[in-house]
Order: sequence, then structure tokens, then C-alpha cells
Amino acid sequence: MTSDTPALESPQKVDAGQQFIVAVRSLSPEDIEFVRRVLIGMSEQSRYLRFHSPVPIVSDWLCRNVLNPKDFECVTYLAEHHMSDRVEPIGFGQMIETGDGEADLSLAVVDVHQRKGVGHILMSHLIASATMRGWNIIQADVLAENTAAIGAISTWLGSPVSRHTESNRVKLRWHLTA
Repeated sequence: MTSDTPALESPQKVDAGQQFIVAVRSLSPEDIEFVRRVLIGMSEQSRYLRFHSPVPIVSDWLCRNVLNPKDFECVTYLAEHHMSDRVEPIGFGQMIETGDGEADLSLAVVDVHQRKGVGHILMSHLIASATMRGWNIIQADVLAENTAAIGAISTWLGSPVSRHTESNRVKLRWHLTA
């Protein structure tokens, strides 16, 4: 993880029937508890769709590896729901450099905040970071059954320039610059 992340915007209002305040900040490898709280807030089905494998238990090992992928530059942002009496982590997004100006994209949002604009806010920060780092090609490996994620990411990034299906996974690629 690097410290040259773009300046974060002030908290944003998200409106999906009810307004709430979401702030986004960078995560560091020490923020394991925030990752754990997001993953626990996801159902087993949502974690399966995110990790392409059953994840019935949210272990320290899993949380550490999400935050600190070995030997790769990455940027990770946390979305927090600001309430009058507390701040609750509700999602995180990550891009991991894979080489030659390419980065792999992943998102995780707690179930009760999915389809409310949280992923969109995270994506805007991730895309700004990717652009700043010269990562022009974004890829995402998504389970074919996860049509909601495929549709949402395509809404944010446009139609993928390539789509390759292998077994039950779809590998999507986008160019950030024309």
C-alpha cells in the first residue's frame, strides 16, 4: 500500500430511498478489525460471490491477506456509515497492481448496504487512484452467477473491452483511457 492516495472527498450523502452519510478513507495493514466487520456483515452467499469459495468463518488470516497482498502494490479504501452515535464500516474496495499498467479490482459491501451507492463511491476513489498510478487496464474476475456485480461494475466502467468465460468465472477487462 502506498501513501500517495488522492485527497479524499468530504463525507457524501447516498440516497437509495433513505439518505445516509458515507465517508471513505484509506485502509492500512493495521486496520484488520474494519475488514473483519465488513466481512462479518456479509452473508455466507455474499462472501462466496466475493471470494469464489465458501467462507463460513472470517479468520484473522483472511483479513490480513485482504489488507496486505504479498509482493503487490495495492490501494484499499474503506466506506464508513456515519451515524449520530457511531461510525460503522460498511464496505471496502481494492485494486492490486498485476503488472504492465494493469490492476485487479475487488469490492465488498455489507449486505444491508448493497445497491445503495456504496460501491459507486468506492469505485470513484479506486479509479482516481488507478489513474494516478498509471494503471490503465482494470480487470475483475467474477463468478458467472454474480450478474449483479458484473452489471454494477459495467455501469461504472462501461462495457468491458474483453470478456472471457472459463468454467464458472468471467474475466472482464476495461481500459481507463481511450
